[in-house]
Amino acid sequence: SSFQRIDTNRVGGVFYNSFIAPQNQNIILWVAVTDDKTPISQLQNTRIRISTHPDNFTSAVTINGSYFTFSGNEVWQFAINTVLFPLNTPLYMRFYTNDGDHATDTEMPTTNLIIQYKTYWSFIIQ
Repeated sequence: SSFQRIDTNRVGGVFYNSFIAPQNQNIILWVAVTDDKTPISQLQNTRIRISTHPDNFTSAVTINGSYFTFSGNEVWQFAINTVLFPLNTPLYMRFYTNDGDHATDTEMPTTNLIIQYKTYWSFIIQ
C-alpha cells in the first residue's frame, strides 16, 4: 500500500491553518512524541480527541492510539474515518498521554495556548 501525506495541504497555504482531509476516507495520523525517561512504547492512555470547538472537548470523539515504528521512527498512530465528521468545519484535535510519572495526562495543545496552536492541530474535510 502507499501513503499520501495530507497534513501539508493547509487552508489558504498558511502553515498553522487546518489541513485539508478527504471526504469519506480513512486517514492515519502519526504523532511523534518524546519523554525524558519513559520509552515511547510504554506511554499510557494515549489518545486524541476531536471537537468542532477549539476549547470545548466535553462531547469530543475519542480515538485511542497504537504504538507504531517505521524506518527507526517511533510514533503513535490514530485511524480516523472522516465519514464520522461534518464537512467544511474545522475539527480541532487534542493529544493526550501519560508517562506513568504523573497523576494526570499530558494534553496538547492546551486551552490557554494561542489559536494558531489549536488550528495547527486541526483539519477540515472537503
